[in-house]
Amino acid sequence: MTLAEKLCLTAAFIFFMTGLLTGIWKYWCMANSPKAAAPRYVDIAHRSSLMYSFAAVLLGWFASHSVYPEWLNTLGALCALGFFALAIGTYIIHGVLRDTSNQLRKPHRLGGHDIAVLDDSRLYDCSDSS
Repeated sequence: MTLAEKLCLTAAFIFFMTGLLTGIWKYWCMANSPKAAAPRYVDIAHRSSLMYSFAAVLLGWFASHSVYPEWLNTLGALCALGFFALAIGTYIIHGVLRDTSNQLRKPHRLGGHDIAVLDDSRLYDCSDSS
């Protein structure tokens, strides 16, 4: 198994576990919401984690059948997996902060709180304040 395949399989596991954990978070929000709906970015984090986990498996399969050198396959896989990880992380941050319903809407902002001192009560508040 090449390094690219190992990286893809490891990332697939991490993304899938993230999808399962965000699924629990999504379900909890739905169960405690008057509208029976999770905040938008909690839902997006859950779905994208699951989709990116299967995309990582496909990348590993492509790397194993590639005609390109191993270093190039590894570099390509790292670029894609890095993008996936950053996207999921951004979705989770917006889900925790509930600061937007569209992260590309101007003006761009990242909540009104310092992430390092974010209190746990925001995790359990499932009102969609977007």
